Amino acid sequence: MSDPPYSRYLCEAHAPAKTVLFGEHAVLQGHPALAVALDLHTSCRAYPAEDGQWRVNGHPISLRRDLYILKAVDILGGEPLHLSTRSRIPSAAGLGSSASITAASVASILGARKGFSREECLRTVQQAETAAEKEEACLLDAACVCMGGGIVANPGKMALEQMEVDDEEWPLGPVPLPELNLVMGFSGVKGRTREVVKNISAFNSHQSTFSNEILGDIGEVARQGIEALMDGDLALVGELMYKNHRLLATLGINTPEIQRLVEASKRHGLGAKITGAGGGGCIVVLTEDVDDTAEAITRAGGVPILANVEEGGVVVRGGVRVGEE
Repeated sequence: MSDPPYSRYLCEAHAPAKTVLFGEHAVLQGHPALAVALDLHTSCRAYPAEDGQWRVNGHPISLRRDLYILKAVDILGGEPLHLSTRSRIPSAAGLGSSASITAASVASILGARKGFSREECLRTVQQAETAAEKEEACLLDAACVCMGGGIVANPGKMALEQMEVDDEEWPLGPVPLPELNLVMGFSGVKGRTREVVKNISAFNSHQSTFSNEILGDIGEVARQGIEALMDGDLALVGELMYKNHRLLATLGINTPEIQRLVEASKRHGLGAKITGAGGGGCIVVLTEDVDDTAEAITRAGGVPILANVEEGGVVVRGGVRVGEE
């Protein structure tokens, strides 16, 4: 999207993508989960609103196009701005595109008003996602894209340190990571987060004992996987990723396209699994050979996405004249 016609933006923000290595869906039942920020970014520039209206990419802010940004604007209030966004993150792929664009937008607004902090950005993104989804949103995506690195949800289950946001303990904690070679594989089928979560909730209500056992097993695999990562035992991490994938498939969120990519990656990968809600989207592969893994994903009909762990989280910088960056 082209920038507004005037020459100076007030602030630019960049927010990373994320991938879930362990524990999706089980995290909603209070089990541990681990997400890792990726150096695929959404950027947002905030410009003065010379017409006195909130705009996103040249259009008046819209409930249909800009739901999460609109909810964030409702929370932040203040003088209108024009926002210009760009993203390298495919939507509905399980890589946190909505959290990333919300974080970049919030950070650019806070930065334009000289009030940016990652903690304030995280709090606002969480509130905006909850308002958009009309239910309490999982903190993990928001925390990962705002704070960067590896983030564990429900760290108290593992006696890990919890994160403080504005002197309040949140059920999140940073975790040190060894060097990871990761390749995402997009299946070409967009994920259906709300539908999948709703279906699992319905399944849980009708088959509560069985589904709770599966979710409990996912939580235990997540705990073991996080410990293995902290110990640097990548072979065990890979084995546990495959186990996590099989359990997620038992919940009914696998697809033929996803499974084809998982099977194709096995020759070169240490481990692979669905990442995110499932029902489409991406896999994440832990590998010793990035190039060969990417080629295997391509041959299996997927789109490889290469990314490194992003340690920094959301960042802002002050405005400059367009063309002088």
